[in-house]
This record gives sequence, C-alpha cells and structure tokens, in this order.
Amino acid sequence: MNKVMKKRETKRKEILNKTYHLIQLKGYHATGIKELADEAGMPKGSFFNYFQNKEDYILAAIELYTIGAVQQSSQILNNQNINPIERIKKFYQSRIDQTQEQIEKKMSCLLNILSQEVGVGSSDLGKLLEASLDKIKKPLEDCLQEAKVLNQILPNADPIQLAEFLENSWRGALIIAKARNNLQPIFAFKHILETIFITQGEQK
Repeated sequence: MNKVMKKRETKRKEILNKTYHLIQLKGYHATGIKELADEAGMPKGSFFNYFQNKEDYILAAIELYTIGAVQQSSQILNNQNINPIERIKKFYQSRIDQTQEQIEKKMSCLLNILSQEVGVGSSDLGKLLEASLDKIKKPLEDCLQEAKVLNQILPNADPIQLAEFLENSWRGALIIAKARNNLQPIFAFKHILETIFITQGEQK
C-alpha cells in the first residue's frame, strides 16, 4: 500500500470511528450522509472522497466493528489461564456492562440494528452481516469445544449449536432490552447462562 492509499485508509477509519455510533443511535435508514459528514467534521462533498455512497460506508463500518468485536471476544475467550466456562461467563458479563452503557445512551449493537433493518440475505450488505456474525461467534465455538473436552457441557451437547443458541438468545435479549429500555431481559439471559453449564463440583 503506497503512502497516498495508506493515508486515505487511515482517514476512512477515523471517519468511521467518529460516526458509526450515529447508526447505533438512530438506525441505518434514519441516518443521512449529511449527518455522518457533519459528525466527521467535513463537508458532505468531501465525504464522497472516502466512501462511494452510504452502502459503501456501512460495509466499511461493519468490517471495522467486526474486527473490534472479534479482538474483544478473543481476548477473553482464548485466555488459557481461566477454565472455558468461566471465560464464557466473563465474556457475557463484559457484554452486559457494555450494553448497560449503550442503553443509557439510547444506543444498540450495530449488527443488531442492521440485521433488523436490512436483514441477512443475498445482498452484499446481507452477506457481510452474516459473515460478521459468524466471525464474532467463532471464538465462542472454540471455547465451547474446549469445555466439552473438559466435560463442562453435557456429553450430547454440540458446541457449534450451543454457540448458535447462546448468540441468538443474547441478541434477542438485546432487542427486547432496547425496546423496554431496561436490562431485565439481559439479566434473565445471565441467570440462564449460570444454570446451563456443569460446574466443577458436578463433574465426575
């Protein structure tokens, strides 16, 4: 990558980091390019020097958001100093803490909002959303695989299906929490999470 391209890419990331919270706050369809440009501190015309259109912008936002989410989850779920189940509980607790901050600010998960407004499907945006959700889920699948080897989940439980169930339940709880403007659905998820795994004392 030459200096010009590198400088442009750095500026794109700077714009994304300054602005994608608007999508989390207002939604994809309700947020206009002028608002994004204003938040980035640039004229609307200059915005198009970095993004062809709004879809190009949101595709880049998803990629950047996904990189951060995978790094955050991997840091906890790949920690070999903690047993797999405790890692999973710690991972979701970190999400709960983050969600509490978002709800207080009337914001929501970027991927949840886009999945609701756009959905996954055959479009480039839909395909990227689906791929991003899978990437974010992968460290959880790997951690559950470790848990199965250590007999910390039931013998007939499939780690990949369990990861899918947990993530679907989590994202559903997020949607309801946002609609109700309280964390009760999140706390219900946490309570169930505490009960579905075999604890160290229950292992034979």
